[in-house]
Amino acid sequence: TRSRCFGKLRSRGRPRRRLLRRTVRNQSITTSRRFKTASGLTAKKEARRFLQLRAMEQAGEISGLKLQVNFTLQEGYTKPDGERVRPIVYKADFTYCRKDEDGRYTLYIVEDVKSGPTRTAAYRLKRKLFREKYGMDITEV
Repeated sequence: TRSRCFGKLRSRGRPRRRLLRRTVRNQSITTSRRFKTASGLTAKKEARRFLQLRAMEQAGEISGLKLQVNFTLQEGYTKPDGERVRPIVYKADFTYCRKDEDGRYTLYIVEDVKSGPTRTAAYRLKRKLFREKYGMDITEV
């Protein structure tokens, strides 16, 4: 038998403890552009926003829509003892340019689709580092 906190029963009848990771249960969805997130799954909320942004791009309200754009927040480096420290990277869901008052595409927007469970401590830290390095805020939808 299975329960939420324990794995399968061993042959001796004692349950084997297994730590369950907290995960966000996104439902898989595909679009015509094969829009996939980094984990290989697609969030419905993210896919709906992508379709809205694509419609806005076709209407001429925005331009240069890009998906899953990486921003390096801290470069990787090597410690004096030779240990390599990897860079800190933030992956934005969408980036695009929006028109300003003059009608030119000059406002660069970085957008991330967030819900309660996906607003983790790591995300909040990266959001602060992003604001410090790039001087702009992440638009949360």
